[in-house]
Amino acid sequence: MGGSLSEMTMPVATGNRTANILVVDDDASVRRLLSFNLSQMGYQVSTVDSGEEALARIADQAPDLILLDVMLPGIDGLETLRRLRAAHPDLPVVVLAANNN
Repeated sequence: MGGSLSEMTMPVATGNRTANILVVDDDASVRRLLSFNLSQMGYQVSTVDSGEEALARIADQAPDLILLDVMLPGIDGLETLRRLRAAHPDLPVVVLAANNN
C-alpha cells in the first residue's frame, strides 16, 4: 500500500470542485457521523433518510458518490440501487450493511 496517510485522506476533486457525496441512511446518528467525518476530510456532503428522497435528490443533481444503507424503510437500499443503476449506470455507489449479530 503506497502513499502517505495525508495523500490517502485527501478529498477527490472533480474538475475545479471537491467531490460531492450523498449519504443515504435512516439512522440519524450514522448520517451525522459520516457527514461530520467526510466534511472534516474536505468533501461536500449531503444526507437523506430514505430511498425515495435519494432518488428525488439524484434526479435534480447526481452526486459524485453515494453511500447507501441496505436497510431502509419504504424502498429498501437494494431497490434504490436498482433504480439508480437504471437511471445512472456509471454513478459510484458504496453499499453499507450492518450485522447486529
